[in-house]
Amino acid sequence: MAHDKKLHLIAGLAISLVTGILVSLLTKNPMVIFTSSCLATVVAGAGKEIYDSFYPESHTVDKMDAIATFCGGLIGSTLALAIVSLL
Repeated sequence: MAHDKKLHLIAGLAISLVTGILVSLLTKNPMVIFTSSCLATVVAGAGKEIYDSFYPESHTVDKMDAIATFCGGLIGSTLALAIVSLL
C-alpha cells in the first residue's frame, strides 16, 4: 500500500474513532454511533478530494484516497463500538 493511502487510512480511522466516542456521550444506540462515525469519515474523505480539485496545481484528486479514508473509517467505527461497549 502506498504511503499516501496509509495516511488516508489512518486519518479515516482517527476521525471515525473520535466521532464514535463523542457521539456515544450523547447516545448509547450502536447504530447511531456507527452511522455517525462512518458519515463523518465519508464527509472528510470526500471533502478532502473536493478541496484537492480546487487546487490542481498542488493537489491530485484520487478516488482511491477517499476509499482508503472510508476503509479506515470502517475500522475506526468498529473500534469505537467495541470501546463504548466496554465502558
